[in-house]
Amino acid sequence: MGEYTQTINLEKPLGSENFRRQVINSNMDKIDAAIVDKVTKSELSTQLTESAKSDSNFGYNMAEALRKYRADLGEIDTKIIHILFLGDSIVNGTNTSDPVTKSIAGRLRHILQNQYGACGEGFIDVDDPRWVSVGSWSKADYGFGGHMKFATGTSNTLAITVNCNAFDIVYHKWGGGGNVSVTVDGVAQTALNCTGTDTFGNRQRYSGFSNGSHTIVLTAPASNRGDIEGIIPYTDTKGIMVHRVGIPGILSSGWTKPQSSVGWNNLGISLAIVEVGINDCKTGTGVDTLKNNLITIVNNIRTQTPQPSVLFQVNNRQKAFAGNEWVNYMSVYYQLADQFSAACFDVSKKWGGTWELPDSLGLWGSSHDDIHPGDKGAYDIAIGLSKHLL
Repeated sequence: MGEYTQTINLEKPLGSENFRRQVINSNMDKIDAAIVDKVTKSELSTQLTESAKSDSNFGYNMAEALRKYRADLGEIDTKIIHILFLGDSIVNGTNTSDPVTKSIAGRLRHILQNQYGACGEGFIDVDDPRWVSVGSWSKADYGFGGHMKFATGTSNTLAITVNCNAFDIVYHKWGGGGNVSVTVDGVAQTALNCTGTDTFGNRQRYSGFSNGSHTIVLTAPASNRGDIEGIIPYTDTKGIMVHRVGIPGILSSGWTKPQSSVGWNNLGISLAIVEVGINDCKTGTGVDTLKNNLITIVNNIRTQTPQPSVLFQVNNRQKAFAGNEWVNYMSVYYQLADQFSAACFDVSKKWGGTWELPDSLGLWGSSHDDIHPGDKGAYDIAIGLSKHLL
């Protein structure tokens, strides 16, 4: 670092403030050079930009990224606002006492519906344990929630009991599809026709029921095939709905399939919260591969018009991660937030960036899980997210 010189304009008063400004102005080139010795100008610009976009609630770029979502909230009295919560076992609710209500998505749904109105649980994947399967159903890793079950023969049934006054069956159409029989509380309904152009994420609405618990039974066709992706139960025609779509162990590449995103786009989501990357880091997926997969996910989500808002949930460092391993992955979310005018909610900053601190607060649950938040931790994350969404 070079020596500083001192050139003083004697025509101006030599008060302490004027004196300091003169010294600084006379040496700006050397000061700039000294700064560049420690950090490049591009890095300094990035740091200043990130500081300007960050907020005190651990959010990044929220004002710009959530415009579509916030605009849609203006119609909350007349329609359902759909939020897709996409991810892995953390979104699924592993390590919570009840994934439906105590997961991050379940807690967030409760908070938002208390403010904006309840209209139903959201999408229930066909692989959810609440579905009762009889007979021989095969499974494929495609569909709205990443799964599809299919069968031929009337001895094969799928049944689920949900609270609703209406529901959508989400299903796959193709040339080899047949008619799936549908009953509600034992009463026959219009058959579900799975024949048509090969498309995923189709929805057939069934309505006119009293609000309450109803048992829906789907029976596979006698010939051809019935392909079921899941169900969306409704309790009202307006309000806000959070769709919990999380698969334990899934890598970011698992959500790049258009067979899933076509269903999200057909639904017309206002906001997608994307939580993936932990499994990529655990299995050694390269940072560039994660970035490319996230780009594909965002592009698929934004196929619909107008494009929905996108928010990345940046997870806390896990117990098994060492050094800058997770830090390198975390930087990808911020890069893409800038590239796609998306937002970040940074759990790592909220929880202090270590595994030990949240564990001391009971946020990993009584099992001291090294990856999944417990009930308390999931609620804490949901509260943090809700501060940006209410």
